[in-house]
Amino acid sequence: MTPLISIVIPTYNKSEIISKSILSVKNQTWKNIEIIIVNDASTDQTSIILDKIKKIQVIENDINKGVAESRKVGITQAKGDFICFLDDDDCWDPTHIESLFASMNKEQSDVVFSNYKMNINGVMSEFKMDFFSNNFYEKILLRPGPFIQSCIFKTSIFEDKNLFDSNSIPSEDWDLFITLAKKKLSISYSNHCGFIWNFSKKSQSSNLKNEARAIEYIINKNKETILNVHGKNTLSDHYRRIARIYEKNKNYKIAKNKYNEAYLVSKY
Repeated sequence: MTPLISIVIPTYNKSEIISKSILSVKNQTWKNIEIIIVNDASTDQTSIILDKIKKIQVIENDINKGVAESRKVGITQAKGDFICFLDDDDCWDPTHIESLFASMNKEQSDVVFSNYKMNINGVMSEFKMDFFSNNFYEKILLRPGPFIQSCIFKTSIFEDKNLFDSNSIPSEDWDLFITLAKKKLSISYSNHCGFIWNFSKKSQSSNLKNEARAIEYIINKNKETILNVHGKNTLSDHYRRIARIYEKNKNYKIAKNKYNEAYLVSKY
């Protein structure tokens, strides 16, 4: 029997594009799916749009909870043994789920991640994640890696309710994968590219201040692990990463402080 795969899509005020994301799920070659939309207290026409779409389950949050908490809400309703996540402004190619599940079935993994495409104003670029295909635990501590939306997971993983950390948004992907790696789960790589990240000014990652704050939170959260696995030079590199983001956002004073932290970490 073909396994049921649950798809969880949190959405907030994306009434103009949510239909496109849902359609990319409905067009999957893997047909045994359930689509769970978590409407995170949208104030636009999202509820009206969703009411018109057939064969989806809609959960309405009473208050705006954010993407991490909304995913948790969706997980509680998931009936499939496997689960995938998509954001309301992104899409999948038609064979995305089928390719992911084939890899999961072959490798008998807990998680499978794949490559992704980034769409900026119609210009598409492909990003390979093969760097993380070996020694995932060590590699994911070096830098951010796969996107949650390019993966398939065993649903049972999320019996741990604390896997999605709201404090790590908009870099919650990196935080999640560090947490999963520390749990010593079986995490495999699939060399296909079915997730399309539609980057825009509305994307969470476009807020550089929030991104810098989130990355600093994740690094500090995993500081001892980074030091134990890779040493102080890697930790220093991470603080420089934070400083460069603040520089891009013209927060030069904070950037200088982070460069100083990077120097002190490497020296002592």
